[in-house]
Amino acid sequence: MRPVLLLAAAVLMTACDAARPPAAPAPAVTVTVEGRVEDDQGRGLPDVWVRLFDTTRLSGHVDNRGCGTYHPQASLHTGPDGRFSGALPFQPNEASVSGNGQWLEFPHEALPVTPGASLVVKVRAIPHTTRSGEVVDADGHPVSKARVTPQSGASYGVVTGEDGRFQLEVAEPPPDSYRVRRMGFRPLLVTADALQHVVLRQRRPIAKVTVLEPSTHEPVTRLVKVAFWQAGERLSFCTAGSPGETGEPETGVCSLDAEPGLVEVRLDGTTVKQVTVGGADLSLALTAPPVAPPDEDPH
Repeated sequence: MRPVLLLAAAVLMTACDAARPPAAPAPAVTVTVEGRVEDDQGRGLPDVWVRLFDTTRLSGHVDNRGCGTYHPQASLHTGPDGRFSGALPFQPNEASVSGNGQWLEFPHEALPVTPGASLVVKVRAIPHTTRSGEVVDADGHPVSKARVTPQSGASYGVVTGEDGRFQLEVAEPPPDSYRVRRMGFRPLLVTADALQHVVLRQRRPIAKVTVLEPSTHEPVTRLVKVAFWQAGERLSFCTAGSPGETGEPETGVCSLDAEPGLVEVRLDGTTVKQVTVGGADLSLALTAPPVAPPDEDPH
């Protein structure tokens, strides 16, 4: 019976595509939608995208053969006061909002849209504060590009400017301790009170690693992850490959640092060498593990 049903459906689709005479174009519909996106304190939020949908199929598009429908959608952008407005060729019944604010929690669920009514969207503001300070070396010189992150393992952080200064926004209540790291210096863990003036005193040796293809012995252009491990702990990592993707100045080359002693070098998670790191910088040329062939199709 199922093949017969499929055949009948195919016949109907053919009739829709070819046999049905052209239909008159649907009259143009213009619906004005307006509203405001604001935080829980009533402040308007700029640069928020409001996406509007019609999921009812009632204002879907029908082509000139009388076939086909879709769920129309459109996006509007909030201005400096958080307001948005636009004329749409359909009546939306749902909306979603999104933006780039780190300290804003946007609604996860679709929001109902009432015809003719202004849409007010509430976004929760996450309480946060700012921690600022400076990073210098043992001689008191500013250390630029040092990364400052909360110890809690948060994914966000900031880097110091040319003057060694930084400003870091953190959620309330603020963390008690922070990590400060710069290539060539020993990572430092400091308390919130010591964050205003951080001194990186000990320099770590820097290794320039060139990763070579096993077949050509030329520097790799594909991405290869390089990591230094010591006593079961990852000390540092970088990515070698095309400079356009890695941000490194040379093809197949990246730099990382390590503590003096015996260091295990891993490429894409595979241990390829053990080296003894001393007090001086070093340069390594390593052959990447062969690329695993793709799994064969069992069929």
